[in-house]
This record gives sequence, C-alpha cells and structure tokens, in this order.
Amino acid sequence: MLAEYQSLMNIYTTENAARKGITTDFSTSDVVCFGKTKDTVQLLVMVNIRNGTKEFSVPAELQQKSCKNLLTQGSVTLNSTQSLETYEYLILKAN
Repeated sequence: MLAEYQSLMNIYTTENAARKGITTDFSTSDVVCFGKTKDTVQLLVMVNIRNGTKEFSVPAELQQKSCKNLLTQGSVTLNSTQSLETYEYLILKAN
C-alpha cells in the first residue's frame, strides 16, 4: 500500500497538469473520470467505484488517443469503451 501511495504522489509531484491543470469532469454513476489539462499536457483519471466490472463510455473527444499509463508505464489507446475491473483505476497521459 505504501508503494502505491508513493507512486501516486510521484505522479502528482512530477506532472504539472496534475497540480495546476484545468479539470474537466466525464464521470458517470459507476466511474469517476476527469481530465486535467495544462498547456499541451493532458492527464486522464478513471476510477471504477463499484464492486464489479464496469464499462465506461469514453467521450468522443478522447477516443483514439494514444496514452501512457503512468502507473505501469504501458501504452493504451482509448477506444469507444474502457473496461475497468472492480475498484480499478487508471492514470493516463495523452501522447
């Protein structure tokens, strides 16, 4: 748990958009989703707040964006829907 907290705090301290970006809300009743934009940097946070897998309809302006998962350093391309496991969360940075 400490390592996960340290990872989240590292993202917060190294990504200027996380601290000073303009917030745009895309949330639904099952998934909290918001973007943070500062200059040309765009972050996207998705959190499944339900006890079960949920499908999130990705807003049209975010679809087909190539992103870096800041938690795993892997690559993600946003399609029309994003599946999130129980309580799963993603922090993505648009490329």
